[in-house]
Formats: sequence, C-alpha cells, structure tokens
Amino acid sequence: MILPGIFNPLGTFWIRQHLKGFPKECIEAAQSSGASEIQVFCHIVSPSLKPAVISLFVLTFAEYWNVIDQAVVLIKSIHKQPLSVHLESMLNTEPGMFFAGACLYLLPAVFIFFIGKNYLVDGCVLPIQKNKK
Repeated sequence: MILPGIFNPLGTFWIRQHLKGFPKECIEAAQSSGASEIQVFCHIVSPSLKPAVISLFVLTFAEYWNVIDQAVVLIKSIHKQPLSVHLESMLNTEPGMFFAGACLYLLPAVFIFFIGKNYLVDGCVLPIQKNKK
C-alpha cells in the first residue's frame, strides 16, 4: 500500500518545477567560493526545497490516506483493512458509530495539514519563468 505512494510522479514534477526556478547564480557563487557539489546541495539548494518537499508530503498523504480501492484489492483479511473501507457499512447499520469513525478517520489528515499548512502556501507557488529573448 505504501509503495505506490513512494513512486508518485507528482513528486518528480513538483521538485523539478521548483528547481527549475532556482537561481543558478547562487550555485555559481557558492562553487566559485570553493564549495563542493554536496555542500552546495546541503547548504543552499535543500533549504530552499523545504517548502516544496513538505507541501508535496501533505498533498501525497491526503491523496493516499483516502485510497479505498487498493486496500480492498490488496488486503484480504477484513480485520486488517483500514477504517475507510468499513465506514460505508457502518453508515447503513449504525449512523452514530459512523460519525465517530469518520471523526477518528479525519484526525491524522487534519494533524498533517496543520503541521504543513505554512509550507503549503510557500511550496505550492510555482516560480514564474521569465521569457528569455
């Protein structure tokens, strides 16, 4: 269940777009002052990617937290399936239990959102490329 989320193509596109707008002058200045490629990445590039990576994590978590079809196909035991699969049957039998389960199911997603909400604004804004003439 975790493996498809790791290879999400959105991550490649997301990070590429943020690196595309990164100023090359910063990298050139660090290299001219004697920094190696690893030092440039660790001290210059990766801190600027922090909002993009955290916002990507929040969006990917929200997308894969709600996956039902893979859980039904991949997990055969009813007792090991996630709460999202059982919510529909709970709605028909016990509505009160459904609402309690839905609130419980929502808590991790809300927690992750509140941790990364400040980075969502910074990380979701893609840099605008200027036309070079």
